[in-house]
Amino acid sequence: MPISSSLEPAPAHTQVSRDFIQNMPKVELHLHLGGSYPLSYLEEISTDHDRQCLHEYLCPKRDIISYHEWFRVFDVIERVVDSESKVEEGARRLCHDLAKDGVIYVEIRTGLKDYGQGYVAYIDAVQRGIERGIKETGIQARLILSFRRNTPFDLAKLTVEEAIARKDKGVVGIDVSGDSGIGNIEPLLPLLTKAKESGLGICIHMGECVEECDQKLILDHIIPHRIGHGVHLGDDAHKIVHENKLAVEACLTSSVIAQMIAKEEHHPAIEWWKNGHPVCFSTDDPLIFQVSLTDELWKLSQMENLDKKQLVELSYDALNYSFLSKEEKESLIHKIKNYYC
Repeated sequence: MPISSSLEPAPAHTQVSRDFIQNMPKVELHLHLGGSYPLSYLEEISTDHDRQCLHEYLCPKRDIISYHEWFRVFDVIERVVDSESKVEEGARRLCHDLAKDGVIYVEIRTGLKDYGQGYVAYIDAVQRGIERGIKETGIQARLILSFRRNTPFDLAKLTVEEAIARKDKGVVGIDVSGDSGIGNIEPLLPLLTKAKESGLGICIHMGECVEECDQKLILDHIIPHRIGHGVHLGDDAHKIVHENKLAVEACLTSSVIAQMIAKEEHHPAIEWWKNGHPVCFSTDDPLIFQVSLTDELWKLSQMENLDKKQLVELSYDALNYSFLSKEEKESLIHKIKNYYC
């Protein structure tokens, strides 16, 4: 059930500073753990060779890389973060970085990995790190478990089973991620139905690349709660997304760097948002794309000349589209309202 913002109109020509956005309570709904570890943490635990590789990939001056190429960056990160203890500490450090950026709630998504102790041990490590981060910073965080279109059935099945088992223990959803032009998702669709029927939130990366051919197949089988990116939606998918008011997770910087669009202002979700469609703005992989949620909202505010009320309402909207319960949302809403008032 949506929560209401009930904000008074902003004074005319209200000047918005970057500091206002930095300090504003924010909600982050599209963030991959593997692409979000703080760079300072990775530098601490990297070999000299991997540290050099990281800097080559993550150099802020690097312009753009192809959509398919940027997935290779994760290979370097996985060489560095190669144990449950490193994952746990990385998740904890991430919570600290997000809290410093003014994020009060985040949904962190990750696929299952096996570092020698099994997939369940990996999930346990992520959740321990998140719990430590919550206790140390006051941020609220939940976990979304992911699988890819080309994930083996048994692993996707385990992902859904673990998410259902942990539904009231910090896991709030299932995500379909990875390179959206690779794999046949059809055998995995019944698993998404099972997850949704259990009460988990469903988000699906869709419209990331022009090679996608499964959009209508997916949406004919299941209506997710949110879709990630939504840049290259076919006509059928566009109609279904808009008729069902499916929230779109728009990641402006990553969409440019991964060559989904040429400029941030070309992202179709901006126009959709201006026309009243549900949109939340997110970072995707802040490590890889060297961007914070403050950066994304500052860019948007400059492009669209947003006032303070509009920016604060973006936090309200994102909280509404989150997979928290109504009661949990209400417990956070006062932080946003108090900041504006």
